[in-house]
Order: sequence, then structure tokens, then C-alpha cells
Amino acid sequence: METFFSAMESAVYRHVYFVNNAGSLTPILPLTNIPPQQIIDYVHLNITSTILLVKAFVQAVQRLNVRAATLINISSLWAVEPAQDVSLYCIAKSARDMLSRVVALEVSSSIMFYILNLL
Repeated sequence: METFFSAMESAVYRHVYFVNNAGSLTPILPLTNIPPQQIIDYVHLNITSTILLVKAFVQAVQRLNVRAATLINISSLWAVEPAQDVSLYCIAKSARDMLSRVVALEVSSSIMFYILNLL
């Protein structure tokens, strides 16, 4: 990640975009039927990695002194509406939506930061 974002430092940007569309739907099971290690792996893949990528993006934007940045989060109706047998997916999408909103609050005083949570 750092290599990618540090490569951006050689240019001047007025507006940068980050599109987050990654994620995994499986396992499609009731929560009580999912083994603990599979839950841990799912959280790492779908939540932890997103937090780390967004953090690196915001830090790069701040380092580059960019005037405006847009974080585009491809979300799902399941981020706000529960659905049976996809508990981990619903949780991950909801966590990403909230992460976007919190980051916007944290950086809004220094950067014009736009959030698009697309359902």
C-alpha cells in the first residue's frame, strides 16, 4: 500500500478518488453455524483490510496536500437492512459505511472530503 501511495507524491492533484468495491459474501450460513476462525478470517478480509486501506488513502491525501478527496464505498442494502444467513456480510457492509462517515468527520476541517455510500 505504502509503495502505491508514495508513488503518487511525484504529481500534483486537485482531487483524488478512492473506490472501495471489494468484499466477500460467503459464508452464507446462520451465525451460529460459522466456526470462530472463519469469522476471524472474514473480519480481517472485509473490515480490517478496508480500515487499513482507507487509513493509507487519507494519510496520502494529507501528505499530498490535496484540496479535495472522494471516498466511494460500494455498499449494499444489507448494510442497513438485516437479512437471514448473511450476518457477516451485513456487519461488514455496515462497518464500512460507518467508517466512511467517521473519516469524513475527522478530516473535514482540512480537506473537502466527500463520501458516497452507494447501495
